[in-house]
Amino acid sequence: MPRPLDPAKMKYAAKAYASGKTFQEVAAELGMDKESLRVALIRRGIEPRPRSGGHNRLPNPGGVAGSYLGGESEQSIGDRLGVSRTVVKRWLTEAGVERRSVQAASELHSSTLDATTKLSKVSAAHAAKRGKTNSEEHMVKVAREKERVQYGGRTSPGTDKLCEMLRLRDIEHLREKAVGRYNVDIALRATPVAVEVLGGNWHGSKPIHARRTPYILDRGWNIVFVWNTKRCEISAVAADYIVSFANEIGADPSPVSQYRVIRGDGKLCAVGQRDDDEFPLVPPSMSDIN
Repeated sequence: MPRPLDPAKMKYAAKAYASGKTFQEVAAELGMDKESLRVALIRRGIEPRPRSGGHNRLPNPGGVAGSYLGGESEQSIGDRLGVSRTVVKRWLTEAGVERRSVQAASELHSSTLDATTKLSKVSAAHAAKRGKTNSEEHMVKVAREKERVQYGGRTSPGTDKLCEMLRLRDIEHLREKAVGRYNVDIALRATPVAVEVLGGNWHGSKPIHARRTPYILDRGWNIVFVWNTKRCEISAVAADYIVSFANEIGADPSPVSQYRVIRGDGKLCAVGQRDDDEFPLVPPSMSDIN
């Protein structure tokens, strides 16, 4: 005698099939044989939908594709048409539409929110995060992802200018290089020299420099901080200083990592090394920069 079917499962199956899913999709979700499920639903008065090429087709695929390409989300389309998101995904695939990445979908969704809603979401996220500390493993992973995507393509004029000067001097370099949990603006490939471009007075008292500077030095890197201010913009002399410092490190690598702070015109403002342990002074006060 056949085993009786679970009424709750049959109720879900009928609802899922009515939403647009195929017998195969519903059967897979319930761990059942597709044909057994089809027969069971037919016995309960569920009429199979017409088939075309082995799949249930959308009566107006152009309409769904147009809505999606126009910015409507898969979930919104599904809710509007009374079908599941899985069905919408299949319709878009059949229509040859390239689906948005998770990041693109998130950015599109964010662009539709008004300022008040965005602020509310950010505040809620900060409240949820408050009191929690990210693990080192998590921070390293985030830094590597920033390097991979080049921090989302966001750049600064000062860094762009300095990279071009290094390129003209045939100095190979990488932007947003991950060093443990942090990212440095520029990393030279031939020697372990990192370059940080400082473009605002707030850097003079930025507390994170006291933490990230020894962290980066402890990993065998040397650092050149370059101030790029209105009074003293980055110049070719600053690029020449970086090249000279890299040559110095390459010719006689010190067992103790070093740092230098220079102005955009190449003037040296501060010198130090890992053993100094005076990183609250890196970078120096703005009185030394202007």
